[in-house]
Amino acid sequence: DIITKVSGLVVKLPVEEGAKVKKGDLLARLDEAELKIEFLQATVGMETDKATLERAKKMLEKNLIAEENYETTRLQYESSKASFEAARLKLEYTNVRSPFDGVVTARNIELGQRVNVNEALFQIADFNPLRAKIYVPEKDMGQIFEGQRAKITVESEPGLEFSGVVKMISPVVDPTSGTAKVTIDIQGHQSKLKPGMFASVFITTETHKNTLLIPKKALILESDADQIYVYENGNAHKANLKLGFTSGDFVEVYSGLEEGELVVTVGQEGLREGLPIRIPGQEQSLTRSTPDSTAGKALAANRSGRRPASSRWSTDGTPDIDRLKRMEKRLLQIPAISKEYEKRLKEDPDMKTNPQKKMAFFREMFQKMREMQGSH
Repeated sequence: DIITKVSGLVVKLPVEEGAKVKKGDLLARLDEAELKIEFLQATVGMETDKATLERAKKMLEKNLIAEENYETTRLQYESSKASFEAARLKLEYTNVRSPFDGVVTARNIELGQRVNVNEALFQIADFNPLRAKIYVPEKDMGQIFEGQRAKITVESEPGLEFSGVVKMISPVVDPTSGTAKVTIDIQGHQSKLKPGMFASVFITTETHKNTLLIPKKALILESDADQIYVYENGNAHKANLKLGFTSGDFVEVYSGLEEGELVVTVGQEGLREGLPIRIPGQEQSLTRSTPDSTAGKALAANRSGRRPASSRWSTDGTPDIDRLKRMEKRLLQIPAISKEYEKRLKEDPDMKTNPQKKMAFFREMFQKMREMQGSH
């Protein structure tokens, strides 16, 4: 915020919102007539007291006045000199100038308007660098360090990724949220990124090279373990996988699959072991597992390895909680299901803590997914 230090009428307004300005550029000029008079009066007063002081000094040297009278004259001159400096500063303040290089993001005054002391006339922002402030969970703080690379995406530029660097890490953790603030600096993207935008920030904490990747959608959602169906001699065969990191729509495979094997990615929820399948359009229903040069690990997107199987229901008739959590994690990654889930929670908040209701919702979603796959 650019604050005025004197009152007056706005007589000149050379900048508008969006204008790029340099340090010292004129933003506005206030009427200076009254302050000029004050400045002239202060100048005359200072010059008069200066001349009086010089005469008093000569008289003191000749012992014609007491030293006490000389000190009184000297102090009077110092006072008028201070008044002169104050009047000069007020006159300079009628020219409102930019304190740094930046862009005018707001103009709060009009030509001819009278402004008062401490009134905000403009807002100026320095866009280089832009800064994204994120809040990282306490458990992940050991993986973050200054100078670390980050990737930024925004909804207004789909498909584009912007690079950033971790600039600062808060030395304290917020006890209410269990997170610490991390500041990311983003250089040189002012034409596409704007302050106030909502951004997604991804920090790469570890890198695996030459890994085997498969589409995330190939995983069997209802399975207790990480499983997929592969195409072998015209039949569907289930394969147990050991998974690693997730990178976008792909997941890393440690073991259980070989490069080049065909993986079912559509309709696998309705398949069973050994059922015959055909390939009407390989690019639509099957995907070859492919190696990739790099697979990054996002903080909130890593997957665990193979999990032990567990029963679907406990002895008291309630759903298996571990299995329910895995289903919830996988299904809520699907935007349409996540949106429907939020809608149901508003209608029935009890569903969030009721395992039976939550399991019924996920089964309903499974059924709808199967129906949609069958219609295609």
